[in-house]
Amino acid sequence: FANDVILRACAGARRVHIVDYGIFCGHQWPSLIKALSVRPEGPPHLKITGIDLPMVPEATQAGQRLTEYARSHGVQLEFCSIQSNSWETVQPVTHSNEFLVVNSNGRLQNMKDEWVAINNPRKLLFERISKMSPKLVVMTVGNSSMSSPFFLPKFEAALEYYTAKMESMDAWLSDDLEQRSLMEKTFQKVIMNVVACDGLDQVERPEKYKTWDVRAKRAG
Repeated sequence: FANDVILRACAGARRVHIVDYGIFCGHQWPSLIKALSVRPEGPPHLKITGIDLPMVPEATQAGQRLTEYARSHGVQLEFCSIQSNSWETVQPVTHSNEFLVVNSNGRLQNMKDEWVAINNPRKLLFERISKMSPKLVVMTVGNSSMSSPFFLPKFEAALEYYTAKMESMDAWLSDDLEQRSLMEKTFQKVIMNVVACDGLDQVERPEKYKTWDVRAKRAG
């Protein structure tokens, strides 16, 4: 869905720059690169700035794989890798002639918030994004509030959210036991962190989409 939105929005643009907060291994982008390669007006010059944590080696490796994939589809790709523990302080190099897209696929929930940081990094990040003046901002978030410092509210939120996740897997992963097992292990790690950890030890801090929307609007 996110790639379809980006593809439609950048139609006709000759230079497209995507700033991806939490790029990880870059798995989101091959399908977009392929779609850009067959645009009626021809592929644009594509730049991807991939931002992730220093302890994520996949983020640096993503550049080479994506560049080779883009070359095989006739797309000129410039890749820039930025590793930082403080995404709100990162200043990507952008240019006025680019169609600038800011993207994050579910990774902003790992940033500190006002419950654990005096200078709220999430607020500062949106202010930074606003100053970049992107043409498009695409965010995927887990629509649940689990960042409360109190046990009961975040326990109830985790129970409701992941019960729905598990029930949905009954429908679309009923025959794929290996994939289901992998997803369940991922959920278990997140639930354990939310329920058993407090303060800075809690790294999974999802918020409702309305909260993210308010943050974005306040930043301009």
